[in-house]
Amino acid sequence: MRNFRMKQIYLWFVCLMALGSGCVEPSRMYYGNSVSPDKVISIQNGGSHKGYVETFDVVINYEFVRDGEVLDIVGQAALSERNQLLFASLRKLFVYLFFLDENSRVLETVSLTGALTGDTYERLGFSRTLKVPAGSVGISFGYSGEANESNGDGNGGTYTFYRLPLR
Repeated sequence: MRNFRMKQIYLWFVCLMALGSGCVEPSRMYYGNSVSPDKVISIQNGGSHKGYVETFDVVINYEFVRDGEVLDIVGQAALSERNQLLFASLRKLFVYLFFLDENSRVLETVSLTGALTGDTYERLGFSRTLKVPAGSVGISFGYSGEANESNGDGNGGTYTFYRLPLR
């Protein structure tokens, strides 16, 4: 009986270690990975900066002001018009902001918004006040999500889409 109890404790410990080792603090996700230089948005001090990022999958509108080490950012994200019409439902959409150094490498990742929804026409708003990490000269946006296809009878596959700074 004692041997069985020790095996249970050992198995429980191994499971906890496996779970713990796979967890990454969100701010450290993609740390050190590169973003294409054409996707970098300069974050200069003062003044309001507006823009949008439009890809095949998603449109992100944003406005930000940097005051020293503080970045105030507001905006919204939505599926592209093509995807709104093409897909039956949106399973999930997560939008990220990446703080970048002078070499376009990720210093920190911030989750701006996320949704487990169903509506392909939903606009996900965000409004955050963020501390700018030391060495940051730019930002970039990323996303990941899944949408359900429809083939008319309610059955269809899942479409996965993303734009992330992967190695």
